[in-house]
Amino acid sequence: MRLIFCLAAVLLLALSTAAGDTAPGFVRIRQQLPLTAETWKPVFYEGTGRAGFGGNGVTLALDCKAAALFPRRPLPEVTGPRRFTVQAELLDGTAEIRFLVVGRDGREFRFPWRALKPGKNTVAFPFDGEAAAVEPPLRLTGVSVRTGGKATLRLEQAELESDEPEISRIELSYDRAYPINIETPDGKHPVALLLRNPLASAVKAMWKLELREPGKEPVRQEGVRELPPGETVRLPLPPAERNGIRYGTLELAAAALPEIVRRESFSVARMNPAGPTPGRAEGFLFGVCGHPQRYPAEDQRREAAAAALCGAKVLREDAGWGRIQPSREAWNFDSLDETVRIFGEQGIELELIYSYTPAWAVAADWKPLNEQRRRVHNSRPDYEAWREFVKRTAARYRDQIRFFEVWNEPDLFSFANFTAEEYLRMLKIAGEETHKAAPGALVLTGGYTCMPPYFALNDQKHQEKTLADGRGYYDIHAFHGHGPLEHYAPQIERMIAMRERLGVAAPWWANETAETSVFVGEAGQAATLWKKLFFSWANGSIGYNWYDLRNDGFDPRNVENNFGMITHDFFPKAIYPAYNTIVRNFRGTEFDRALDRFPALRLYRFQKGKRRLLAGWNDSPDSGTRLIAFTAGAGKGERFDLFDNRSPLAVAGGTVLIPVGREPAGVELSGGGWEPLCEPVLPLGPATLRRGGNPLTLQLENPFDVPTEMRLAFRLPAGNAHPAETVRLAPREKRRVTVEFAAAENVPAENPGIAIDMRLGGLAGTLTLPVRPSAAIGPEFSAGPDFRLDRPEQLTVLVPADPGKVRFFWQGPQDLSAALFLAMRDGVLKLRAEVTDDIHCQPFRGEAVWQGDNIQFALAVPGQKTVWTFGLTRLADGVSECHVWDAPKGFDSKAVAAEMRLETSRDEVKKLTVYEAELPLSAIGADSAKRKQGIRFNLLVNDNDGEMRESYLALTPGLGEGRRPDAYYLLSFQ
Repeated sequence: MRLIFCLAAVLLLALSTAAGDTAPGFVRIRQQLPLTAETWKPVFYEGTGRAGFGGNGVTLALDCKAAALFPRRPLPEVTGPRRFTVQAELLDGTAEIRFLVVGRDGREFRFPWRALKPGKNTVAFPFDGEAAAVEPPLRLTGVSVRTGGKATLRLEQAELESDEPEISRIELSYDRAYPINIETPDGKHPVALLLRNPLASAVKAMWKLELREPGKEPVRQEGVRELPPGETVRLPLPPAERNGIRYGTLELAAAALPEIVRRESFSVARMNPAGPTPGRAEGFLFGVCGHPQRYPAEDQRREAAAAALCGAKVLREDAGWGRIQPSREAWNFDSLDETVRIFGEQGIELELIYSYTPAWAVAADWKPLNEQRRRVHNSRPDYEAWREFVKRTAARYRDQIRFFEVWNEPDLFSFANFTAEEYLRMLKIAGEETHKAAPGALVLTGGYTCMPPYFALNDQKHQEKTLADGRGYYDIHAFHGHGPLEHYAPQIERMIAMRERLGVAAPWWANETAETSVFVGEAGQAATLWKKLFFSWANGSIGYNWYDLRNDGFDPRNVENNFGMITHDFFPKAIYPAYNTIVRNFRGTEFDRALDRFPALRLYRFQKGKRRLLAGWNDSPDSGTRLIAFTAGAGKGERFDLFDNRSPLAVAGGTVLIPVGREPAGVELSGGGWEPLCEPVLPLGPATLRRGGNPLTLQLENPFDVPTEMRLAFRLPAGNAHPAETVRLAPREKRRVTVEFAAAENVPAENPGIAIDMRLGGLAGTLTLPVRPSAAIGPEFSAGPDFRLDRPEQLTVLVPADPGKVRFFWQGPQDLSAALFLAMRDGVLKLRAEVTDDIHCQPFRGEAVWQGDNIQFALAVPGQKTVWTFGLTRLADGVSECHVWDAPKGFDSKAVAAEMRLETSRDEVKKLTVYEAELPLSAIGADSAKRKQGIRFNLLVNDNDGEMRESYLALTPGLGEGRRPDAYYLLSFQ
């Protein structure tokens, strides 16, 4: 819930609060804040501590300088806070306490410390003085305690007293057929909003509803409803037009107090649920990861239902050794028993991780690999204690659990601060005991984080040692590899090569791999699921677990909070119906083969009996939708998108035309041979539209055995046009033609691209081409930047999804961003970069500067085979340095670097690093004739906050991960 204020309402509230009365339209609320483990997360600073929740309170046993309790999920906002009160009993030592709140502007306010006297204390924090200046709405964000070293205290009966608008007390819920917001295409299971008035008097409510479906105009409704006391009013949602996700916003205001508006956001998935289904998974394993034991049983039941509805059959979860065996003598399987039962009721089996070390089981002879990362959970356990834990756990669940994984990411310091050899001994113990206690069970290696090298790995050869020396003790090789496909695919290729070199026969499982929606958005997350799942399947993985089912929190900028398929408060994200589409269509099929004859197209064929399916997408940056001709015979076909929206494919002359776009999609085929024939229209090179002529070469191919006429109609960005062209092709003929588009002006970077409508015999389809961006550069810097680097889609993350490295993930433009200015006068290219960077770190010099904070830029000069790559760096001692990594044959890179000029400065207050560089274009062979043709340009900004090159922002692809000058901006000089 979010409340939106106008100043008049706030002043009214302030006056009424000062008088001690409740203003009209407000009610006095005394809200009890539950002090439970489900609500609060304890954190201890400079020492250790323990939080014991129970009996409507928490006991803090502290041996540290300070401690805090932070909400696991955002607490409700309040409008007119009056005071916080808590009952605190100081049992031992000395301690002080305070509350933390965040106001409307996002800034945190910390109440003054209040000292506790021995025994019982009633501690009140009134909203007066400086606290009264915090602008509502506000939210409690933490409770802090500081000690004199050691202290024991108990907190109970935390209460927040406030004056709240009546509209904020209206209870919103959903009338739906499923535990989360799912509506079905047949209209039999709609979703409606329910508004219940718990107050003693009626509330006249004004409401506005907005529903947004991607690619469509929003649907808006509004009205006024009387909400009688104690009754519920139903607001039905208009049905969605297509399968997928839609996002809703409901605004509520009391007619008596319209200045205060309550805003609620929600989402609804439209889909035919793929589950639940009875029995264990067969064939390819569709799974998810989760942490259900962190939450109460009711949350677990909703998680299990959500997972089952979208078709998941396996849940990867930690066993929780410390929870099962809190001391050497005590055993308690209640929590895990409950989770196994709840998910089992939905037809979902657990893939259980043996982890992590409880304090009592830390090996006496353990020597951490990294003393600074010494933690209890990542310590090496006593081998005999480990053996007993594995033995009992495997024996208890031998009839319910098939898959037992030996630790999580054992190659990371964050989870395993011990040697690969020690892990191997743990693996052998676990393999022996699991196979004895549960003969039908399958043992997984710990899921490996990524392929080396990576600086946070505790041993670069860890995975190799396990696969080679642990042979016979594991049945499945588990691998993770978070991030986008372009990072994942090369790792899998290297991993497969490593397995072949080592002679590994055990299958592998992509059992925890995903992408956070922070960087790619929800739509990008859905596309990533399709790409990584099908790529894994086609490369031999026996299953795929998305990490994870449910967001871990609410912070929209926190990477770890946003991996889920549903939000923390159980609303579906776009990936949820996308996962459902995969399971509904591909469950029970077998991978047949990859159709790899078309460059940059990923096409995978599956079949089950007479059913044939394709999954695929276009990876080329130079084209959008491509058209592929397949043999069809007398068969039929349908194309379906990420969300199972279907459209028929036209068949003519025993041939079908299948569009393959940048967004993954599927095709279902029946009858016929369904073999790929050709790509009737293949663009040979990127499309440009800059002032003057723009040639584009097309390779045309006739898939028919008879002469056929091909008609091409061109749709260009506004202000440009080209007549349709017709070509008559002989049977099976392949021919190249060149089309020249004339443009009066440069097309801006943001443009719809070129669409080509093709008709070939009885076949018709549309292919699309992005128009490569161009920029006109003048003799002086323009008033505003020519380019900006500040968007998630420009970001490449180099840090694997390691919870111990969360601080290294991009936090937004204040973490790293840049404004870029270009000019060219008298043959000298001038570049000014204003880089915002919270921490400037450059411990390198010379060829290695790319690993620290610096700028890399590239220039592709017409007629030269090699792309020039340059580095601009402010070194640790403040010296400015130019470096040239790549130069065409015949050029001296050091001589060119010497001709460059660079000045840099750093403002630590503004966190701003400025680079001003000059490059004589004659030094790189770019004379006036070549400048007239245009020079291709790309630039990236590297970020290193102290440990590693963690990420970079780039104008276009093709500089940080290989050289692709065709993707660069084309600079034209005025």
